[in-house]
Amino acid sequence: MPGRIIVRLVGGLGNQLYQLSYALFLRREFDIDVISLDVTKMGNYKERWGLMIFDVLDQHKIDFLEFVPNILSSVRPGRVMSFAPHVAANIGLFTDLNQELYLESKNRSCCFVDGYFEQFSRRSEYLNLLRPFLRDDLHIDVPENVTVINVRGGEFRNIGRSKLQDREFYLHAIKTIPAHEKLWLVTDDVSFSFEMLGKHLDFDEVILPDPFKNFRIIYSAKRKILSNSTFAKWAGYLSSEFSSSIYFSEF
Repeated sequence: MPGRIIVRLVGGLGNQLYQLSYALFLRREFDIDVISLDVTKMGNYKERWGLMIFDVLDQHKIDFLEFVPNILSSVRPGRVMSFAPHVAANIGLFTDLNQELYLESKNRSCCFVDGYFEQFSRRSEYLNLLRPFLRDDLHIDVPENVTVINVRGGEFRNIGRSKLQDREFYLHAIKTIPAHEKLWLVTDDVSFSFEMLGKHLDFDEVILPDPFKNFRIIYSAKRKILSNSTFAKWAGYLSSEFSSSIYFSEF
């Protein structure tokens, strides 16, 4: 029976890309054949966008992916084993708390991956692992004189990760781009974006919320100013070979 990495996917597109990236990393380290995706908890995410990784990746290029039913229906093993990260690693369970302990768990034939794995120190490895599987139609034509302004509202505003005071970042960042640039607003929350920036910036185009279209535009733009969102960050990271980004998290 081939080796297998079972990944519990949760959250939005940015979360899903981090989870799959870590699974690809373990697949390489352990020389495991198959990655199995458990998507049965996707409905718990309040935005309910569902499985989205194939908005960015071409499923036909990843012939080692498969889908599996809910492995443990009543409990999340990542939470149960979080108090004993070494024990979890030794039995092949990897969470946010023990993701670096894979070195102590070599030669595994089966792993369970349950976490968010938003580790920036491994960003270059993640990009190298993901780029071969990008969709061929991910890049679209965005004029070279366009700078994309990405604002994240919605649940980010509700939990305090986005706020009106963020305008300081955007107004500072806009000073670094060439004069006479066209500004495109790409957001999941138009009303919040205009409440924050409408009196300060004139947008040449407003792209209405649509995860697939929004990601492609952010990815394809030559210049972008990005919110503190893993969705936007991934679009910036994956396009870093041909574009430049200003990240809220690095402000």
